[in-house]
Amino acid sequence: MDTATTTLDHLNAGVFSVNADLVIVHWNLFMASHSGKAADDVVGRDLFACFPELPAPWLRWKLRSVFLLGTFAFSSWKQRPYVFRFPHNRPLTGGIDFMYQDLAFLPVTALDGKVGSVCVLVTDATDAALSQRALHDAHHRLEREVIERRRIEDELQLAHKLESVGQLAAGIAHEINTPIQYVTDSVSFIGEAFAEMRCIVQTYRQALYDGTHRMALEDNADLAYLEQNVPAAVDRALMGLERVATLVRAMKEFGQPSLAEKSFADLNRAVTTTLTVAHSEYKDVADIELDLGDVPEVPCHIAELNQVFLQLIVNAAHAIAEVHAPPARGTIRIRTWCDDEAVFVSVADNGAGIPAPIRNRIFDPFFTTKPVGRGTGQGLTVARSIVVDRHAGSLTFETTPGQGTTFLVRLPR
Repeated sequence: MDTATTTLDHLNAGVFSVNADLVIVHWNLFMASHSGKAADDVVGRDLFACFPELPAPWLRWKLRSVFLLGTFAFSSWKQRPYVFRFPHNRPLTGGIDFMYQDLAFLPVTALDGKVGSVCVLVTDATDAALSQRALHDAHHRLEREVIERRRIEDELQLAHKLESVGQLAAGIAHEINTPIQYVTDSVSFIGEAFAEMRCIVQTYRQALYDGTHRMALEDNADLAYLEQNVPAAVDRALMGLERVATLVRAMKEFGQPSLAEKSFADLNRAVTTTLTVAHSEYKDVADIELDLGDVPEVPCHIAELNQVFLQLIVNAAHAIAEVHAPPARGTIRIRTWCDDEAVFVSVADNGAGIPAPIRNRIFDPFFTTKPVGRGTGQGLTVARSIVVDRHAGSLTFETTPGQGTTFLVRLPR
């Protein structure tokens, strides 16, 4: 036995070689110990007859391509090692009874430069493959966690939106009740007045024939009063109907579902719509000062931004209510403006301000200083998620205890 053969036999790696007919011509001790077949059992026999479990189509193609292309194949091909499994050829260790192997194909050339045989180097890649599998599984778990987190965030946003709509429902009902009362009273008056005037018309028809009763009838029906107040009643009814229509339009815009894709929207209109919907939240405690600049439409999910503006307006009203007892009133000032890169919306109040110890917690989930039943602590959390995560913007604030707070929404143009 020559020195080269002895060296190959004692390598801590599997080495075997086959000739052009894919007959095994060498089988080292590592291959013998790990396959369970000694060299005498396989040398001189067809590789696939000895090991039918091998991936024959791929391995035949690979070996024959090395014979055909020779050393060029070995020097220029840059293919990743093929990894496949040999079952039950590794002692059971830690529950593992299989082996991942990397195969490298080395052409063995004769003096004439032709490939006489192909040497296959087999190395144990089980630990690396298991590590890769663990990394792959961890990546998939992380992907699932990210998907689950997004699902939870979407559900939180929806829950907060439903909560906001629920809180507004009572106020909207009250807002609608007032103009409906205008309409009811005015229509009732118009009905009574029409009956009186109908009586006058009938009497006039009779008076055409006998010329009597005209002045007495007009005095009894108080015709001058009707002439003065019927137009006013009609105006009140129309005003009430317009107020109802405005509230319904605002609620429809405010409650529109979010689209999957962003679309260009007018932030000034979004602010005024939200103020209409939230009127019941601030009407008893604060006056609104609007300073809406000439700002361009921005690509956004406008229904989600409506939620942000609503949260900031409601928070401002609650902060004012803490320090301004009726009949005293505070002020909510809303501004919009832009620069070359972004559009800004600020909501400022002259309410209680935010105490220093809790300023770094106001965006934390479920943190709230409001009494039970008035808030869940999700409002600013959801608002920040909408502005920062969904719109790549920022939501910041400045506050002075006892003087008020200003929230600033920045959205990229």
